[in-house]
Amino acid sequence: MKTKWKWIVFSIIAIAATFLIKNPYYDASHDDKVVTENTVEKAREASVKLRAAYKDKNIYLNGIDAPYDKARTEYAHAIGMVNELEKGERKTRLKRQLKSVEQEIETANTFNKAVRAGKILLTAQQEAEAVHVKEPFDIKAAVKSQKELEETIDKQSGIFTEIPFSYVQKDMKVTYVYPAMQFNRDAIFYVEGLALLDEAKQNQVESEKMKYVDQAVVKANGIKHKELKAKLEKKIKDI
Repeated sequence: MKTKWKWIVFSIIAIAATFLIKNPYYDASHDDKVVTENTVEKAREASVKLRAAYKDKNIYLNGIDAPYDKARTEYAHAIGMVNELEKGERKTRLKRQLKSVEQEIETANTFNKAVRAGKILLTAQQEAEAVHVKEPFDIKAAVKSQKELEETIDKQSGIFTEIPFSYVQKDMKVTYVYPAMQFNRDAIFYVEGLALLDEAKQNQVESEKMKYVDQAVVKANGIKHKELKAKLEKKIKDI
């Protein structure tokens, strides 16, 4: 009985082998080609969706998450398969197709770094704001926070220029860099305005006193931050 089953299995294998040898349309590498090409195409499709993600303004606050991870995963699968191919036109062509996918991933990586830098900027700005609106006002703490904010702006803003899309660069700067720079300017004007009012209080000559007050008014007019502007204007009126 065992001998009979052995012959049956052997016969099936022999028939299959004969068919493959005689079939002129069979390509032993056909299935691998289909899988590799399809995998490369999936990676390219993922990169297209990754590029489209920049249209969603929420990413400027949260970064690119799912489309970025998807593109990286598909790229890793595809490049791994392509690297296994023998040298030749096909390997060169597929690698060329994956190059654009790689570039999209690198761009998204830079963008996500910029988002992280933006959040650092935002935190520094918020900390400086908290110091400046706090009562009683601490001039030393305020000056210290201004310096720290300036250093953070200098350190973090460079990453935004590395994003290759000019419209994305602009939106990121509008979201993070410009507000931080504007508040730092407002904070400086506020402190300078307070210093001018102190000079005015110490001056007994009315005409000289008003010169300092007028300069403080100019500082107040240049402040965009509503709370700081209102605080300085109130102090001017109390002179």
